[in-house]
Amino acid sequence: MERHEWDERYSGPDLVWGPVPNRFVVEELAGLRPGRALDLGTGEGRNAIWLAAQGWQVTGVDFSAAGLARAAALAAERGVTVDWVNADLRAYRPEPGAYDLVLIAYLQMRADPLAGVLAGAAAALAPGGTLLVVGHDRENLSRGVGGPQDPELLYTPDQIVAGLSGLTVTAAERRERPVEGAGRPAIDTVVRAVRGSARGGQAPAAGEAAAGEAAAGEAAAAKAAAARRALAPAGGGPGPGGEPGVGADARTAVLNRLRRAHGQLAGVISMVEEGRDCREIVTQLAAVSRALDRAGFKIVASNMRQCLVGDSPMTADELESLFLTLA
Repeated sequence: MERHEWDERYSGPDLVWGPVPNRFVVEELAGLRPGRALDLGTGEGRNAIWLAAQGWQVTGVDFSAAGLARAAALAAERGVTVDWVNADLRAYRPEPGAYDLVLIAYLQMRADPLAGVLAGAAAALAPGGTLLVVGHDRENLSRGVGGPQDPELLYTPDQIVAGLSGLTVTAAERRERPVEGAGRPAIDTVVRAVRGSARGGQAPAAGEAAAGEAAAGEAAAAKAAAARRALAPAGGGPGPGGEPGVGADARTAVLNRLRRAHGQLAGVISMVEEGRDCREIVTQLAAVSRALDRAGFKIVASNMRQCLVGDSPMTADELESLFLTLA
């Protein structure tokens, strides 16, 4: 669809996509420390507005003036500020190295222009920044619902990953998204990638100005690093006492599951606040439960010797016993 077609679509009486952010955006990004964010193809602004409400300094870009007008009205209604930019993403070039987060959600384009957008998005990331790409997957044509019916406009995880040169991909998969009233779920591609920090650790947010906030972030990163060391020694070698530690891949998988569960729970809160249908809310709560289950607390607990809980170390047996009691 071209600019005038989107302007016409966004000129109707109701929001086309609704006011609630995309569930995968919430799942993946709820736990990130706010900084500068860029939403490419923002449409009516639902994701940009949600990010701004989380404390991000957001720029939303779209070529539909009608969509941006609706986005601005919704942002004012929510009491948040977003920098709206009217530009065609096929020609738009974001500032290199300027953003802690770049989001591309349901920007369904043919391969050549999409490759250009992905390259620009990757280049726009600051060290330590995150890129999230979400879109209708090609498998929608055979087992999903919704989205364009032209396969040339649909994503695959491999296609998106191939366009992210220089980034480290942390997730690249197909995910099902329930669609109310449909007999089957939609299939989406979800790809998350990060640009490594030039300093070898978590970089301060590009949009932070206060030295106090940067110091607090570094302290939080140090605490998180200590917790990761408690989960397993680097490289997954033997832990204290000669017992095997959790490998780096397993540790990363567990942490990703926990982050996803955190994001899903934030999504439930947003759905309740928006008065969404109770069936949708229950479905999302079930997803939270599954994510926590898959996080594998028991496996982690049985393979580590210590866990940092405040300043008091806890043995693996004590942690496992606690978890089983609470579960």
